[in-house]
Amino acid sequence: MTPDRWREIKQVFQAVVELPAAERDARLAAVDDDTRREVEQLLAAATTGAADFLEAPPLAIGDDRIGRRIGPWRIVEELGRGGMGAVYRASRADDELRGEVALKVVKRGMDTDAVLRRFRAERQILAGLSHPNIARLLDAGTTDDGTPWFAMELIHGQPIDRYCDRHQLAIRARLDLFATVCSAVQHAHQRLIVHRDLKPSNILVTDEGRPVLLDFGIAKLLAAEADATATGLGLMTPAYASPEQLAGRPVTTASDVYSLGVLAYELLAGRRPYDVTNPEAIVRLLERGEVIPPSAAIVRDGGDRRRARRLRGDLDAIVAMAMRPAPDQRYTSPHELANDLEAYLAGRPTVARREGLAGRTWKLVRRHRVAAFASLAVVVALVGGIVATTRQARIADAERGRAERRFGEVRQLAGRVLFELHDAIAELPGSTAARIRLAEESLSYLNALSVDATGRPDLLVEVSAAWLRVGDVQGSVAGANLGQRDAARTSYARALAAAEEARMIAPASVDARRAVAAARNRAGDVAWEDDDLPGSIVEYQRAIALLRDLLVDAPADGEARHLLVQTLVDLGDSLSRAEADRRRASYAEAQALAEALVAESPDPRVRRTLSLIYNRAGKAAETAGDPVTARARYQQALTLREEILAGAPTSAAARRDVSTSLGHLSRLARAAGDLDRARAASERALDIDRAIAAADPADVRAVRDLATSNTKLAEIDHESATAAGGDERVAYLRAAAAGFRRALAGWNDLEARGGFTPGDETFAAELHGAIATVDKDLAAEGWPRP
Repeated sequence: MTPDRWREIKQVFQAVVELPAAERDARLAAVDDDTRREVEQLLAAATTGAADFLEAPPLAIGDDRIGRRIGPWRIVEELGRGGMGAVYRASRADDELRGEVALKVVKRGMDTDAVLRRFRAERQILAGLSHPNIARLLDAGTTDDGTPWFAMELIHGQPIDRYCDRHQLAIRARLDLFATVCSAVQHAHQRLIVHRDLKPSNILVTDEGRPVLLDFGIAKLLAAEADATATGLGLMTPAYASPEQLAGRPVTTASDVYSLGVLAYELLAGRRPYDVTNPEAIVRLLERGEVIPPSAAIVRDGGDRRRARRLRGDLDAIVAMAMRPAPDQRYTSPHELANDLEAYLAGRPTVARREGLAGRTWKLVRRHRVAAFASLAVVVALVGGIVATTRQARIADAERGRAERRFGEVRQLAGRVLFELHDAIAELPGSTAARIRLAEESLSYLNALSVDATGRPDLLVEVSAAWLRVGDVQGSVAGANLGQRDAARTSYARALAAAEEARMIAPASVDARRAVAAARNRAGDVAWEDDDLPGSIVEYQRAIALLRDLLVDAPADGEARHLLVQTLVDLGDSLSRAEADRRRASYAEAQALAEALVAESPDPRVRRTLSLIYNRAGKAAETAGDPVTARARYQQALTLREEILAGAPTSAAARRDVSTSLGHLSRLARAAGDLDRARAASERALDIDRAIAAADPADVRAVRDLATSNTKLAEIDHESATAAGGDERVAYLRAAAAGFRRALAGWNDLEARGGFTPGDETFAAELHGAIATVDKDLAAEGWPRP
């Protein structure tokens, strides 16, 4: 589609999107058939929304997916369709579980690269959200023809505006519902997700009164690069879109705050803030300040004047502040908007309508005019001094307030950059450069915070945790990192210094003691990386002693217990073979603690740690010549990892963990001569590795893992007496050879390293060795070197 053609379609769409059905049909009858079809598709996407999908009756159109199976689900009926996807009601096709879901799949004929990218982005966004008022992602996968799909919680309810009207909710009840919606949007913002299409039809309220936020189909992940199609194609509902959306400018969390303001206006006034539907006309109304307050709209429409009086003042001001044309003049977050509504309901002053001393004084004079003028002569002599004193006090208070706000903003921004933004992009393909930038930006914030935190143990603990995170990003031993080992050592040392200072000031503080233990754990990691095993053992033992002492005073501290488990595993890894008994004891204690934690809480971090412990135990048993115990431990690890993957089906890390466990079980089966079982495990691991590599073909680690899986299957074929021939083995070997070469070629590309240490010659040497081995095996099969 050419830009001119798209501009023509967009203009028609914007002209009819808000018209009544009869007027819309009349307008569309005047355009050509092709344009009408395109506009009708856009209308379905913009006005039908996920909420309408879930409550509308099945569409009277033929669909050969009805009755078919997609993943474990069987399609029952079509609920609705938008511009790129169709939504179905589906039920379990097996007997494992019962229940129904809303299953979304790309429409036939719409599976372009752009649509598939947007669909997968929506699925990834939903996977990162976990809130009682956001529809949950329950399952995801790909159809036999390669079309992506996902299954969500099926919500039975009404759009929030209809629910409020049908139940004749009072203003307080409407505000309570609205505040809950703000909480759900805030949750998305904390994960760097902007919804971009907040409107009543995307917020269903169940019969129990639970509002549920739906449809993240055009949501934006702020950590990702700007997607020109997101705003350029007009994927929005103009009546609820912010001025910057309507004008095609960059979208931020402030855009959702504006949409929440429009929603609040509609819930309070019973109508939208403006009658026009053309985006340009809406922008002009806002810029000229011609949007009347909700209370005035009720009066103009001949509504309940008592209701209008309730809105006049604070509520009018709150809605106006949320809907200000300039993003930086709105509430900074949905949370702040909800807080102002809470202040109104509690009778406290609101941010949107704070009055100064002069305003309050004038109100007092108007109420007591005679007494005020009679006392004026007496008061004049005092006013000068009072005003001067008040002015100086207000200036001092304002300076202190500005300083506190500035510190709070820096503190909050550092935390978001380090903990929320980094975690949000850590698993994204090609995110290494962005993570480097985040670490660099974080350092400037941390330097400022470190100065201001002196003498304040609570802030010192936060600073210590932040330095640990920077160190992990720079050069963590255990996870993906940027390979900056020296910088990581410096960051860990600063974390330990901040934690020790906090403990010195507040020796009984649980947080301070835990922070010291965490920093000691990283010091052990640094020593281990330097091949200083005695030094690492000393640091791990110090951390363990601190944590055991802390847990005597705070036995329910989950973070301390998890850290103790991790440190016991680290200690076991550092102990040499000559100290096998101490190593086993350390692993055994870690296992018992982790199993107790998992029994208490389903935290995926703890379950993953326990799976690592089972793997350690399996490896120890395998080395000791006990394959039965080794198999049992590897199977325990696999079971846990499959549970974690079921809860996060799009997580590359979770899929990689499952593939690793399958590799262990395949190796044991192969050693026992059970080649059929070894093949089954390796084939499943190959499928997982192939999916990971397909998601990001530039990821060196994923390409290397896929090549390794191909090699293992080739080896199993070579050993199998029942192998049909050499063709399959050759295919595995050729795929492995090509994969290893691609991994080696991408090794010099920092973006593709996926967290491996830059300049790590060990990895490159392993790739060279793997290539030589595979080339030799291919030559034995009569194939020339690739």
